[in-house]
Amino acid sequence: MTKNKIALITGASRGIGRAIAIIFAKDGYDIIINYRSSEEEANTTQTLFREANPSITTTLLQADVSSSEEVTTMFSRIPSLDVLINNAGWSTQIAHGDLESLSPEIYNRVMDTNFKGPYLCTREAIKIMTQGGSIINIASLSGLTGRGSNVIYCASKAALINLTTTMARALGPRGIRVNCIAPGLVETELTRSWRDMHTAAREQCALGRQATVEDIATATLYLTKMQGTTGEVLKVDGGQYLEQV
Repeated sequence: MTKNKIALITGASRGIGRAIAIIFAKDGYDIIINYRSSEEEANTTQTLFREANPSITTTLLQADVSSSEEVTTMFSRIPSLDVLINNAGWSTQIAHGDLESLSPEIYNRVMDTNFKGPYLCTREAIKIMTQGGSIINIASLSGLTGRGSNVIYCASKAALINLTTTMARALGPRGIRVNCIAPGLVETELTRSWRDMHTAAREQCALGRQATVEDIATATLYLTKMQGTTGEVLKVDGGQYLEQV
């Protein structure tokens, strides 16, 4: 009997992470759901997996990905891994010129979640990945354009895109591919109240619509299957980038 591949998705209790986890479940992966605090939503995600594919195994692992100790503990419970999706992220709306509102607490939470977390998870994941492993970082169009919810968010996603490039180069000889998705603004539980930003984003999209969480999930699964691709930054944005360059 063929053993299922195993995928760990950070921040998988809702939004983009949940959509990614579901599409991987449908593709036959055993799924590890990481969440920081939303256990009830993580349980809901696990239920959706069972509906998507009853034959897979799902595991819930709580950890704050910005904590080196918690990440190390989480990975100590994972014997092997084929795919890591660094999806966990956080932001808040602050006008780019309003630097006074960017408190040290906000700065630290954005950078620790969006950049430090993927680094820590990658560091641990490669210890249990075999030849052919795949790492996908969920960045943002903001990391390419400098337009987003606040300036530190943009900087954190630019750093994650750069990390994708450098780690792809470093891990290529080990057969581990590292790629990146750069979504435009996507409606999720975190961003749903950002009505003005969504309206502006839709007006900028060449396709006349924003990308959805399902679009992001489809692109993520696609990149794991592209055995000859590493260091790629794939924009999934409804054509929003075309109107920003």
